[in-house]
Amino acid sequence: MSNVKAYLLAIDGVSFPDHKWDFGLLKETFKRNKIDYEQVTSLPKCNKAFVVICGDENKRIPTQINEELAKVKRVVLFITADEAGLFRADKIKHPNISIWIQSPYPDRHMP
Repeated sequence: MSNVKAYLLAIDGVSFPDHKWDFGLLKETFKRNKIDYEQVTSLPKCNKAFVVICGDENKRIPTQINEELAKVKRVVLFITADEAGLFRADKIKHPNISIWIQSPYPDRHMP
């Protein structure tokens, strides 16, 4: 079991990433690497974590996403479920973050 956990963040308590069809790749990756994941509406304070959000449902709340991410010292953020490429990853501000965007438009909104 990995010492890093993955958090499926839905601040609204509804739009969890594992409810979307495109979560399958991450689910397989987490399982293969023995990374536990859980649904949360708020992130815990911790040293490092994988965080998955639905891009489309969170496109209007980057400030709230930033506030949650600030609780984690080192983050790998996965942005999924954004087929239209509307989530502005360039609005994500964190001193120690890597961002992975699952999108058909790789040139959109990269920091």
